Amino acid sequence: MNASIIQSSSWVMKNILALRNVVQQHQQVRDNMLGQHKFNMSAMYEVLAHSNQNVEWRRLLKRSAARPRAKFITWLTCHRKLAIKDKLKRFNMIDSSTYSLCHTDEESISHLFFTCRETVNIWKQVLMWMNIDHQPKLWYDEIMWALQYVSRKGWRASLMKIALAGVIYGIWHRRNMVVFGHTTQFDTVQNIIDNKVYRGWLYRRTRSHIA
Repeated sequence: MNASIIQSSSWVMKNILALRNVVQQHQQVRDNMLGQHKFNMSAMYEVLAHSNQNVEWRRLLKRSAARPRAKFITWLTCHRKLAIKDKLKRFNMIDSSTYSLCHTDEESISHLFFTCRETVNIWKQVLMWMNIDHQPKLWYDEIMWALQYVSRKGWRASLMKIALAGVIYGIWHRRNMVVFGHTTQFDTVQNIIDNKVYRGWLYRRTRSHIA
């Protein structure tokens, strides 16, 4: 493949094209697949994954039992790739960056997910359900706190991974419902807890600890 990387391309396309050289460096893996006339996605993923530097928040998503959509939104959030209003305003795509849930402060990643009074209440109720006493802080502080929590391993760490991704997705979903004028007549906290129970029930490690 000889196509050049166009600077105006999206970040996803730039990264996909940049991986061409990485794939070419692992010629043996590629030749083995061609010889077997079968492409092994798992083997190629392992090759690509080990070719890149690990990020500190990877443990929040690795072997997480959270819903795929929740893990994807969490992954985008950790990469700072969500279309949050403070970013959109910097690009002159919108006029106001006020957060749509509280209508008081700017919509930044920290305010959106952790410091707004609306989202703090969501976090407190979910953490209370898990018997965890914790006051949400800024984005980086919360990621560090979550990483320290999941480093314990065991069922508590597994449930925290589900909860973290579930709350981030739940807040983002509620925010979008408000921004795009859809109904918000649903209990975000209960929806997060219900999904957490369902996902936790699927795995033996966490099943006995789900209420």
